[in-house]
Amino acid sequence: MSEPGRASTDLETLAKVTRELVTSRDPRALLSRLNQMLAGRVEFTRAAILLFEPGGETAQVVAATDRSDEEGVLSLDLKKYPELQRLIETRNTVLIEDVASDPSLVGVRSELVRAGGGAALILPLLFEGRLKGCIFLRRPVGGASPSQATLQFGEVVAGTCATALHLFETLETARRQQAQAQRARMLAESKLKDSARFEEFFEYAAEGMAVLDMQGRILSANLEGQRLLGCTLSAQPPRLVDLASPGERGRIEQMIHGFQAQVFPRDFHLRLHRPSGEESILSLSCGALGGKAEGVILSFREITAEIRLQRELTATKDFLENLITSSADAIVATELTGKVILYNKAAERLFEREANTVLGQLPMAELQPEGFYRQHVEQLLDQAQTAELSAQRSEVLSASGARIPVRLSGSLLQEGGLPVALVFVLQDLRAEIQLQEDLARRNSERDEFEGALLMASTAAHELNQPLTTIVGFSEMALQQLEAEHRARKALERVREASERLAERVRDLGKLKRIVTRSYGDGAQIVDLEASTRTTVPQNPLGAFDRTSEVTDQFPTLTEEDT
Repeated sequence: MSEPGRASTDLETLAKVTRELVTSRDPRALLSRLNQMLAGRVEFTRAAILLFEPGGETAQVVAATDRSDEEGVLSLDLKKYPELQRLIETRNTVLIEDVASDPSLVGVRSELVRAGGGAALILPLLFEGRLKGCIFLRRPVGGASPSQATLQFGEVVAGTCATALHLFETLETARRQQAQAQRARMLAESKLKDSARFEEFFEYAAEGMAVLDMQGRILSANLEGQRLLGCTLSAQPPRLVDLASPGERGRIEQMIHGFQAQVFPRDFHLRLHRPSGEESILSLSCGALGGKAEGVILSFREITAEIRLQRELTATKDFLENLITSSADAIVATELTGKVILYNKAAERLFEREANTVLGQLPMAELQPEGFYRQHVEQLLDQAQTAELSAQRSEVLSASGARIPVRLSGSLLQEGGLPVALVFVLQDLRAEIQLQEDLARRNSERDEFEGALLMASTAAHELNQPLTTIVGFSEMALQQLEAEHRARKALERVREASERLAERVRDLGKLKRIVTRSYGDGAQIVDLEASTRTTVPQNPLGAFDRTSEVTDQFPTLTEEDT
């Protein structure tokens, strides 16, 4: 073809390429067609368009005459292609007329020859001085070298291709930005919808919520928050510290001061003084607003009833603990394994062991004679309905190993219908047993004294009549005897002795107690005069009342009884 014809054809080709570059919506397909057209024009059998990666170490094959579009993008390592490295360094067209003789291809010459390579033409894709890639043309050995017009045509096409690539990149960037803007707009609209919905949630939330600035002023609060805080929002935001009770303001100011250091407390108890005069307790939790907004969000709820209940439960717990501690009876609680978990002061006195040596240290089985604890446990477990032991006699061991008699009561503690612990109440019976022995001894002595008093009363009754006879006949005999009779004096002595004896008999009948006195050689006799008096006088001679403790229990004998 003549030069004018070739030039006309080239112009037509360039016009067609330009139109396709402007109207095409598929850059990869356009580059593929451009690649084929250029290969045919410059009489090269293989052509490829490469784009260089930003790092300058790899290149991607985006279009090639010997590859289909379905095969995807091929990545090339530029270290294995000296001709491409020369293009990157010079930024000019690289023409290799014979790969077998070109000195720059020494390291890869054999591979290129085996692949059938003969000549190569590499056209740079330059746009505004920036190397974007290249058009890589190859052909087998033989054939004439491309003319100057062919090289110029190829460079023009490469320049047009570089412009198209830049245009495609710009359009792609614009599309991405438009898509991002679209997504951002949709996201903003969604957030606005969510914000409106969450604003409604915030307003009608069951818990109080409020937004504070860093100085503690209440900027916003939902309905529940305004009710709990006892305030209404106005043009002048109220201060949280002004709503607190006088004694709480120091703590509130300290909390607000901590906001500057990003210290946001949780479960902070705040006492508020409401306009009605009542005091309420709120549990606050604070947190930063987040993002670029400066402020603090509070969530709070009223816990006045909970605090009051907690105090009542604590007072009840302390009362029960004091009751158990101060109980006169020993109280011991154990787990089912026998481990002691409760041991009061009375138990310390009963077992003669300190609580710190028993709790968690000694099992209950070691505090009782062998077999006693197991017997009590089995009795409690067998009582499925009541799970209680009525008072029964048992024994425990002191620290010295001595057996101590006790009265034991027990109960089984259950949780969820399952036994978990045992509680025993123990009463020390040593004083009671001693008292019973003393009462038995006193009853025995009382029986003896009652028998002695009854015998004395009987003796007085039996002696009274003979003595009355003796005194009577003595009186009759004295009346009949003359004053100078020799027997009169003896008869008077008999009468006096009889009267004195009658008086002692009457004293026997009046005995209220038995009071003894010394009667020589350490002997003791009954002091009849003292024994007939209700109140016993002190006897400096050593007389003592053997029955002064029980005299009020015995009846007093009168003269009529005798």
